[in-house]
Amino acid sequence: MNMKKNPYMSYKYGFLFYKREQTILEPIICLLDCKVILRRFFFALGLICFNKFSNCVRITISFPNEVVKEDIIIDFDKDMYSDEFFERNLSNESVKYMVEQNKVDSSSYHQNMVQIDERNKRCCVFSDNYNENKKKAKVNESSQPPETTYPLFNDNFGNHKQGEAQNFTTEPPLELKSTVEVEHNKHNLQSKPKTARLIFQYSTDYIIRSEFLDDYLKYDSDDVNLVLKDISENIINMNVFKVLLITLRFGYHPGLMSLNRDQFLEFVILLTDLTVYSESGVLDSLYKNLFSFIFCFEPEFYQQLNSNSYHRNAIIYRKAFIPFLGVLFDSIEVIFDFERSELCFYKNTGIRVFNLLYTGQLNSSILRTTPEALNIIYQHDNMEKQNFLSWFLNFYKIEGIRISANNFFYTECKDPDMAYNFLQTSDSPLGTIVYTNPNIFTIIMQNYKNDIKLIEFERIVLSENDIKTLILFDSLEILILVKCSFNIHSGFLEMLYIFFSRLKILKLIDLFLTSNFFNNLLLLQLIELDLSFSTFIGSPNDLKFETNSIQLTTFSMNGCSLPSIIIDSYLKSQLLKNLSIRNVDLTSLKPDFRIIQWQKSYHFLDISGCAFGNILDFFSSNLISESLILKNLKNRTEALKILKQESLYNSTKYLSYSGEYISDVFFNYFKMFRCLESIKIHETLTDTSLWQEYNLFFVCQLKSLDLSRNTLSKNTLTKLPLFSNLEQLNISKCNLKNGFMGFLYNKKQFLSLKRLDISRNQLNISDILVLNQLLNLTHLKITLENNILSKYYKEYGTICFKKLESLVLVSTYFDETIFHFVISNISLLKLKLKFCKVFHSGLTKENIYNLKFLKKITFCQTLFHQEVLKILDLFKMLRIYVIYH
Repeated sequence: MNMKKNPYMSYKYGFLFYKREQTILEPIICLLDCKVILRRFFFALGLICFNKFSNCVRITISFPNEVVKEDIIIDFDKDMYSDEFFERNLSNESVKYMVEQNKVDSSSYHQNMVQIDERNKRCCVFSDNYNENKKKAKVNESSQPPETTYPLFNDNFGNHKQGEAQNFTTEPPLELKSTVEVEHNKHNLQSKPKTARLIFQYSTDYIIRSEFLDDYLKYDSDDVNLVLKDISENIINMNVFKVLLITLRFGYHPGLMSLNRDQFLEFVILLTDLTVYSESGVLDSLYKNLFSFIFCFEPEFYQQLNSNSYHRNAIIYRKAFIPFLGVLFDSIEVIFDFERSELCFYKNTGIRVFNLLYTGQLNSSILRTTPEALNIIYQHDNMEKQNFLSWFLNFYKIEGIRISANNFFYTECKDPDMAYNFLQTSDSPLGTIVYTNPNIFTIIMQNYKNDIKLIEFERIVLSENDIKTLILFDSLEILILVKCSFNIHSGFLEMLYIFFSRLKILKLIDLFLTSNFFNNLLLLQLIELDLSFSTFIGSPNDLKFETNSIQLTTFSMNGCSLPSIIIDSYLKSQLLKNLSIRNVDLTSLKPDFRIIQWQKSYHFLDISGCAFGNILDFFSSNLISESLILKNLKNRTEALKILKQESLYNSTKYLSYSGEYISDVFFNYFKMFRCLESIKIHETLTDTSLWQEYNLFFVCQLKSLDLSRNTLSKNTLTKLPLFSNLEQLNISKCNLKNGFMGFLYNKKQFLSLKRLDISRNQLNISDILVLNQLLNLTHLKITLENNILSKYYKEYGTICFKKLESLVLVSTYFDETIFHFVISNISLLKLKLKFCKVFHSGLTKENIYNLKFLKKITFCQTLFHQEVLKILDLFKMLRIYVIYH
C-alpha cells in the first residue's frame, strides 16, 4: 500500500513525534505545572467574582417532528472549512455571489441590489434546482429522514382550514451533511429511527451572538438539553437550524442563497426567536444580502398577508422583517417605539439611536419623521427599495403621521409655559415637506388614505402640493398644526369642515385665525379644541356664533387673546369638563347675564396667571373642580378669594399653587380642603411650621406632595406633618444642605414612599443612610457626589433598593463609583441621565454589558467622553431602548 495515500499514517508519525518530544520536555513541564494550575485557579476565581460568562456550552436541541438514524453533531471546523464542503456548496452561481458579497463592506449593498432582477428569476426556481441537486447527491438515501408535516408555510395559508398541513420533506436542500456524518450513517443503516437531535458547541467566539443562547453560558452545567418549542413557537426544519448556526458562528453560510422561500422564512424567523446581535456590522450585512429573497414572494402572498393583518403568520412575519427595514436606507435610521406605537424615520447622526428591533408588536402605528429624513428617502430613487418600503408598511395599519422640524413636539411637553418658551425661541419654519412621487406619502395615500386618523405637523412649511395631499385624508379625526406656515393657502383652515367632516380634535398652536375660520368651525362636531398662543385677525363684528351647536368637552386658549364672543360661546358648552385659560386677560369681559350660563363644574381647571377683572365673582363662587391649577395670579387677593369656596373644599383632589408667600391667611383656607390627594406648592417662600399648627383634613389621605423649587431648610422639613399614606415626595431644587434627610428618620409612615425626587440638593453620608431605609422605593431622582458615595461604600457597603425600577441621575459625574450604584440595583428597568457627564471609567464596554437588565436608558443633555461615544452602539446589541435628547 502506498503509505502516502494512507490518511492515518500522518496520525502515526505525529504520535511518535509527540512521544519523543514529551520525554525531552517532561522535566520542564513538571516545573511549570504549579504555575499553570495557580494561573488557572485565579482566572476561574476572577470569572466567578466578576460574573463572567463561561467560554463554551454544549447544547442539544430535539426536533420532535423529525426522525433520523443518528444524532447530528456539528463540527464547525470540518463542516465549514473542508475543501469538500466548499466544492459541494459553491457549485451554484448564486452561492458564489453570496460569499463575494459577504467579503465586502456593508456599503456594497447597492451592488447587491443591481443584480436583484437576475437573482429574482433564479429564486423562483429554487425548488426546482433543489430537486435536481438532490438527484445528484452522493449521500445514501437510506440515511435521510422521512417526510414530516410542516404546517406553518404554504402558499394559501390565509385560506387554509384549521388542522390542514402541507407535506414538507426534511431532506437538506443544500446537501449540508458533512463527510463525517455520511460515513457514520453508512455504518448505521439498520439503526432504529429516533427523534432528531442537533448537537453543537455554543461559545463567545460566535461572530453573531444569540441573547437566548447567551443565557446558557452562565449556567454551571456544560450540557444543555432543549426542545425546539423552547426556542420557537414555529416548526423549524433541523437543516435550516444548522445553516443558521453556521451563519452565526462565521458570519455567513455559502449556501444561504440556495434557500427556497419557505426555508428563508424559517431562517429569518429563527433569527428573531434567538434574538441575535453582533458587535460589528456583520449582522446588517447579512440582512442586506438576504434582501433579494423579499422580492421573490408572489404578489398573491402579500395580498393574503394584507387581507388579514391579525393572522398568526402575518404577525410572525411582521416581527421577523423589521430588521430589513433598518438596513433599507444607509443614511436613514429606523426606530420602533413600542411605548408610543410609533415607526420613526430619522437621519443618521453620529450617535446611532436604536430601539428593540426584535420585541413587541405593532399591529397599528404612527409614522414619525422629519422633513430632512423625508427628503433623503425621496432622493433614493431605487425602485426595489421603494417597493419594499411599500410592501413592508402594508404589514401595519398606519393610523397617523407626525412630522416636526427637529423631532420636538409641543404636545409632548408637560409644562405649557415651557412649551411656549420653546416655540418663541425656535425659528419658524425649520423644514419643508416634499410630496413628490415616489415617496413614503405616496405609499400611504395608496394604501392608508382611509385609515389615517391623526396628522401632526410642527414648524414646517406646507406648500400647495402638501395641502392638496393633506385634504385627501378625509377620515381624519385629529389635526394638530403647531407654528406652521401656509404661504398663500391660508384659506385652508377656513375650509376644514369641508375636508375633514369627521374631525373630533383640533389643535392650532401659534397660528393666525380669521373670523371665517371661527364661523365655519361651528360646522364641525369637535369635542376638543386648543387655540393656545394663536392670534385673531379680523373684525369681531364678522363673527356669527350659534352656541347651541358647540359640544366641546375640552377647550384651551393659553396665552392668547380672543374676542369676548368666542370665549363666551365656548364656555357655555354644557359638556365642557376641561378648561385651560392660562395667562389670559379676561378684564375686557363684562359680568352680564351671559356669564351666568358658563360651565361651573370641571374635571380640570387651569386659570394660572389670569387677570379676572369684573368676572372674578364667577370664579370665586360655587366653583367645582377635581384638579385646580392656580399659579402666578396677577393679584394675591384674587387668589385667596378663589380658594375661599366650600365647593372646592369638597371637590378638589389635586391642587397646584405658587407665586406668593404662603401666609397664615392662606392656611386658613388651605386647611379646609377635605379631599386633597395631591399637592404641588412651589416657587414660594414656604414656612412649613404652619403645617403643624393647623389641623389639616387631608393629612391621612394625601398621596403626593411636591414642594420643589422652594426655599426650604432642614428645620422647616422636620415640621412637616406625618403623612401616613404618602407615596410621592418631591423636594428637588430646594437648596437643601447636608443632613436634610433627617426629617424622614424614625418616621415609619414614610415607608409608604414609592417615588422620591431629591435632586439638585447636597447629600452627605447620613442622608444616604436614611435613604437606604426607604424599602419600597420604585422611582428615585437624585444628584450624587462621587466622593460622598465612595466614603459611604467604604463604611457601609453598597446601596440596594429591592423594588427600584426607575432611576434618574441629575447633574452627576458618571464614573465607576456611580456605575457601582446603578449595577447594585438589579431590579432597575429604566435609567435616565440628565445634565450629567459620562466618563470612560463609568461606561466601559464591560459596564455596558453588565447593564443588560435595563429596558430603557435616556441621555438628556449629557456629555460623553470620546471613548464612550465609540461604544454607545452596544446598547442596541443588548436590546436596550435608548433615547438621546
